[in-house]
Amino acid sequence: MICKATRPIFSLILLLVTSCVSLEDKSSQSGLALEYQNFIPARIAVLPTKLWPQASVYDGFLATNLSDSQIVAFCRLVDEFVIKSFTNQPFIKGYTPNLVSNFLKSNNKQEQLDKLLGFWQVKDKKFYVNPLEIYNRSVFLDNNWLLWLHELSLNVNYADAVFIPFLLHAREEKSDVRGILHSVRSLRIALFLIDTNNGKVVWENEVGADFAAKDFVNLTKKSYPEYPDWQIVKDRVFLNTLWLDFPGLTSTTWDER
Repeated sequence: MICKATRPIFSLILLLVTSCVSLEDKSSQSGLALEYQNFIPARIAVLPTKLWPQASVYDGFLATNLSDSQIVAFCRLVDEFVIKSFTNQPFIKGYTPNLVSNFLKSNNKQEQLDKLLGFWQVKDKKFYVNPLEIYNRSVFLDNNWLLWLHELSLNVNYADAVFIPFLLHAREEKSDVRGILHSVRSLRIALFLIDTNNGKVVWENEVGADFAAKDFVNLTKKSYPEYPDWQIVKDRVFLNTLWLDFPGLTSTTWDER
């Protein structure tokens, strides 16, 4: 009698557990969105890289502590990486940041890009896992954002997607970890491909790396080692694997690593 009575209850519990598992939250998962598996944008408006809004904090966020000139240099480095990656790709059509700027100027909309970061400023104190979740749960819900996307598309030859790269952080820091001195440089970027028709994320990825020079504490003088060469960190960020599942990308034309 006990076995017969408990079997339906066990089945009900199993059903509830199965239902919970199927309701997986996709708002913070990088890569190509499921609904865009067969989508290749006709025209991509590639925007210049911007420093991530420092007030938009997410889990693991690190503030950038470099000079303005260094930040500009890193943003340009990301731009160069993106353009080089898209070069000679037959199915990737679009406009470079310079062409986007020219389109906007010709339509007297130079201020359009100046409004971008305002939408990405988090206006609440909620917990966010990563930049993608900030977009899906904050930026995307702003009706003015969709209007901004529509206006951008209209002024950039009806681009049906916009590519937005961010420098999430670039920083240097020193620390003493149990008598071992660390001089660390770190870099992290995020790349968004967004549908200008509805504001949905088509594809997103982010990657970061850090490298530390280490030395033992000198008993006579506490002297931190020199920072490692930035090139070591860059080589760990700007990799082909970053473009996994990017729509329309068929082959790599940049150096294989």
